[in-house]
Amino acid sequence: MKKLVFLVLGFLAFTHRLYAVADDYAHLVGRYDMEIKIGEKVFHDILDIQSLSETDIQKGSFKGTLTVPGVFTADLEKTSYFIMFWAGIVRINFEIVAKENDKEFRVKYSAEKNNNGDVLIGNATLEDGSLLGTFTAIKNKEES
Repeated sequence: MKKLVFLVLGFLAFTHRLYAVADDYAHLVGRYDMEIKIGEKVFHDILDIQSLSETDIQKGSFKGTLTVPGVFTADLEKTSYFIMFWAGIVRINFEIVAKENDKEFRVKYSAEKNNNGDVLIGNATLEDGSLLGTFTAIKNKEES
């Protein structure tokens, strides 16, 4: 009887985790206030995830923009998300073409959203793989 109780409780915990992560999938879309630290400077950007592909709840792509206020807005390219149901983790990746000081350069972003609510934590790297900066993006409840 104990085994059956543990089995039922385990199943309920697992299905609760599945619904929680599926909820993360649905709530990934929205506007995020992004604080990115590059060297000793902190910048405030806006990440806007506008829509997800509807092909697979566990993995896919998304559309959106990244805005550096007063400088540029870039479309998100080479986007992907991956949800690890068993761990409650959502990972996203995307690239942009940054346009600053009459120059263009590609920046790759990768972030993870786990049990911290609507917070993405990640890194931004340049094309050569060197670290540009680290960031935290918090979902703006008023803009979502």
